[in-house]
Amino acid sequence: MKKIAISFLIVAGLVVAALFSVNYFYNYQAEKISKKTETYLINNENKKKEDIKEIKGIRSKGGDYGILVRVIYKDNPNVHYFYKSYSGKIKYDGKEDVSKTKEPKLN
Repeated sequence: MKKIAISFLIVAGLVVAALFSVNYFYNYQAEKISKKTETYLINNENKKKEDIKEIKGIRSKGGDYGILVRVIYKDNPNVHYFYKSYSGKIKYDGKEDVSKTKEPKLN
């Protein structure tokens, strides 16, 4: 019985460690691609760092490591711009005007 309990604890520990490692990997890649996107915007799109309110990498489909980068500018925070990295190159992926989204109705 002791061997089964110890084996179970080892397997559970390995599963928790694997989940933590995957989460850490995605967070690391999201931060890395976000910084690369910021550099791209400043160097290639002539944006100024002080004009950017937020750059955040989020999990998505497509792009390198499934990371989508959301960019919000201070002068127009209702419009979110999205970028993805494909084979290390940053590409514009669209925008969304969040001021036009509808609030869900609660019954």
